[in-house]
Amino acid sequence: MRRFHYDTLDSTSDQARRLMGDHPGEPLLVTAARQTAGRGRRGRTWQSPRGGAWLTLVWPVTATTPDCAPVPLIAALATWRAVSACGVGASRLRIKWPNDLLMDGRKVAGILCERAFETPAVLVGVGVNVNFPAGALPGNVRHPATTLRDALGRPADLPTLIDRVADALTALLTQFSRAGFPGELHEAVARRLAWRGEAVSLHVGERVVPGVVRTLDGAGRLVLDVDGRAEAFATGEVRRQAERE
Repeated sequence: MRRFHYDTLDSTSDQARRLMGDHPGEPLLVTAARQTAGRGRRGRTWQSPRGGAWLTLVWPVTATTPDCAPVPLIAALATWRAVSACGVGASRLRIKWPNDLLMDGRKVAGILCERAFETPAVLVGVGVNVNFPAGALPGNVRHPATTLRDALGRPADLPTLIDRVADALTALLTQFSRAGFPGELHEAVARRLAWRGEAVSLHVGERVVPGVVRTLDGAGRLVLDVDGRAEAFATGEVRRQAERE
């Protein structure tokens, strides 16, 4: 896998797109010490100061690649593995459907996956808050955030963490390409799903669906108990009902 590192970029995903044309069909890893225009879901800004792990993996797809809808969850599982290996107790980490990693209930990492059709691939963007204080992040974020430094009480080994994320992503996406999501990958993500058994509200466009988190189905959809019946959702944003809307 080719690796490209930059001190400062607008976005690792944007740079990955720029590099793909020169390396068609190859897996690429793009990292940056700082992003000036990092992106989250739905066009939101992702704050990317120096001291974080900011990276994008370009993963080529073929006609035999399974449906890529579960890839954000697979990336969250890879990030879970990398962060837990830094000394954070595994019980402190949960995967917030569809694409975030929570530590002690606060966001420590986010994932943004995009399809590139000109050179068939999935761009898997991962951002982990590592060696800066949580106070460096804006206070008006939708979900409270934290950093590994704050959680550990010491700086983390940033280069090792980036290597672990990249290695876990490569291993799990290879497994996904061969075997699909149902089975081992689905079970691993479902065991780590945030807020199982808790009341949440799912925001799907203008619709707000109250329910209780059950699990994930084999396609990676969130299964809620809504008025006593199970409903599966492919998109949306989950919030605990105790959180301020």
